[in-house]
Amino acid sequence: MPAGSYVAWRVPADENPGQAGVLVGSLAARGGSKDPFAVAVLTESDYESWKKGYRADPIYTARQVEKVELRARLPRPEVYYVVVSNPLPPPHASTIHGRLRLFWVPTTTAVVSTAPAPHAEIRRDLVSFGVVLLLAFALAMWSIYEGRMAVRPVAEKRAA
Repeated sequence: MPAGSYVAWRVPADENPGQAGVLVGSLAARGGSKDPFAVAVLTESDYESWKKGYRADPIYTARQVEKVELRARLPRPEVYYVVVSNPLPPPHASTIHGRLRLFWVPTTTAVVSTAPAPHAEIRRDLVSFGVVLLLAFALAMWSIYEGRMAVRPVAEKRAA
């Protein structure tokens, strides 16, 4: 692999919708080389973003490694990409060899998160903050109104 380049493999993990995919394998620099490389497993949309230089959230990542044992549970049935890149500057070419395999497991054994999604937590926090602001505004308006009522001039009574 030439310096500063990458190789990507398409992994069609959308062929068995009733099962979860697990990507297992190992990659290493050939011949005991100490040249580091990077590995990432990306969804198809993240791969397209990454190719354009935008942010991507890999399902699995290993940076600056000479050898890696990869085990990545693919969260849903869709197409994924395994990307191996050589970050070294020219003229450092690397030879990386390895083996990757996609296994299928029943979705009932897949790990399911019981925590709410991060955006749900943020939404809940924003709603709570909004309620607190609304109450603070109402309290401020009420105290201003009460303050005005207390300052009203009292009519003087004159003795006749």
